[in-house]
Amino acid sequence: MRRLGLLWLVLLGCTTAPPPPAPTPVATPAEPRLGRAADAEKPAAQPEPKAEPAVPAPLPRPENATLQPPPQYEVVVETTLGQFVVHVDSNQAPHGAQRFYNLAMLGYYANATFFRAIAGFMVQFGIHGDPEVNRLWKSATITDDPVKMPNVRGTVAFAKSGRPNSATTQLFVNLGDNPSLDAIGFAPIGHVVEGMGVVD
Repeated sequence: MRRLGLLWLVLLGCTTAPPPPAPTPVATPAEPRLGRAADAEKPAAQPEPKAEPAVPAPLPRPENATLQPPPQYEVVVETTLGQFVVHVDSNQAPHGAQRFYNLAMLGYYANATFFRAIAGFMVQFGIHGDPEVNRLWKSATITDDPVKMPNVRGTVAFAKSGRPNSATTQLFVNLGDNPSLDAIGFAPIGHVVEGMGVVD
């Protein structure tokens, strides 16, 4: 099973690699004491290289969302209050699982926030901070999956409007058991397997 680390600074984040080891100290030879002749042998000071300007990351575009997810994968979600892990089963909701996988791999959720929370019901995320990115994804809908997994506490599903096949990028985590969502077609793609207290 594949586990993904994401860069979600407010909602999600990446599992960071450990810092590189400190460089091994190297002995520096003592300065020669021969006056001006020794100074002439010193190499001329080299100018500091100019820092290259940072290249902005490419926008996560819908046309690049073509990766096929593994049958099961996990996403490590790093928040400002800690992390939680979502286990996704592609067999339960293949369209939703593929979309979430691609959004994660494209870095769509970088700097995302929880923007809607209803106590005991659900908490929602998935609006990008850049209006241009939101415009690109507004019409990139996915086909509804049949509901194979009930909307119980800890399950994760795509939010959508009242129209069929209208989900794009927004997801929610069920904070309680919500069977009414099963009847109206909200198909969970997976569930939180670690850190549900962080979600709460």
